[in-house]
Amino acid sequence: MDATAALAAFATETQASALPNDVEDVARRAILDTIGVALAGSLEPASRIATEQARSQGGASECAIWGAGSWVSAQNAALANGTAAHALDFDDTNDSMRGHPSASILPAVYAIGERTGATGRDVLAAFAVGVEVACKLGLFTGQEPYDRG
Repeated sequence: MDATAALAAFATETQASALPNDVEDVARRAILDTIGVALAGSLEPASRIATEQARSQGGASECAIWGAGSWVSAQNAALANGTAAHALDFDDTNDSMRGHPSASILPAVYAIGERTGATGRDVLAAFAVGVEVACKLGLFTGQEPYDRG
């Protein structure tokens, strides 16, 4: 099995019940932190622009834009919430990923969870697995891509 297949298998086959308690605890704190930072960031100009753009697209009212009182498509909610989560640059970092995993992963996972009616436990597991995959990819790619922007 090559590395891509191994990562895909890990991402698709890991069950919520398989997560160690300490991983769940860290994931819960990261989720709470990310939503808190996103709520603060939702007041920033970039976030307001992303929210207005999301609202202007119409479509299904599947997912909430955090702090905006608006429901939009999953894709647009993920974009608006991700923008808000990173707007103040207080989002978490991870040295192995060389970036901010929660600001990109949580809004996508949360939106898909809302759209599909996933349980909170499944959203937590998807988030934890997403961060793990992003960090493994970061370790593989190294520092150079980050330095290049």
